[in-house]
Amino acid sequence: GPGENSYGSVLKVRLTPTSAPTKSAALQTLHTILKIAPTSPARRAHMRVKDMYTREVFMYANVFSEFAALHAPHAEAVARAPFSAAPQMLYATLKNDAEFIIFEDLTAVAFAINSRTNLPTCDLVVCAFRALAQLHAMSFVLQARQPTRFAALVAQMDDNLFTADMEEVSVEFGKKYVRRTR
Repeated sequence: GPGENSYGSVLKVRLTPTSAPTKSAALQTLHTILKIAPTSPARRAHMRVKDMYTREVFMYANVFSEFAALHAPHAEAVARAPFSAAPQMLYATLKNDAEFIIFEDLTAVAFAINSRTNLPTCDLVVCAFRALAQLHAMSFVLQARQPTRFAALVAQMDDNLFTADMEEVSVEFGKKYVRRTR
């Protein structure tokens, strides 16, 4: 649809209750990010949208929740570096042609978004690499502490996004962004 990008539509949604369910409950606005899969059949096919959303939901529901759980019992040992590299997934559906994911909006808790029109700053690149390093490190922690669970999670993943039958347009799209990154 109009304004749709390769990930679909990504929207900030704020839900503000008009009345509390009970007299003792406080009114609290829920800040979320809604990510809706692309609807264009051509884009869905060449971007492997179903595979992409399935993997993303798997990562948030299974892998990232394991990383967060690893931190909880060992808070005193890693108090300065809890798992915080990803927002919480609040809800998701993988219904064909209607996939969507609802995440917490981290800008409500002091995170900032870099505008797509601005080139990344050195600080932003360092922040991105720290988050990536944290994800990588947590996989080693999970593998060391719970090798059976780690093996079960890895067994459920395959490289379904980069295959020999990728459409040429996807390959060229990737090459373009590699050049821009350089």
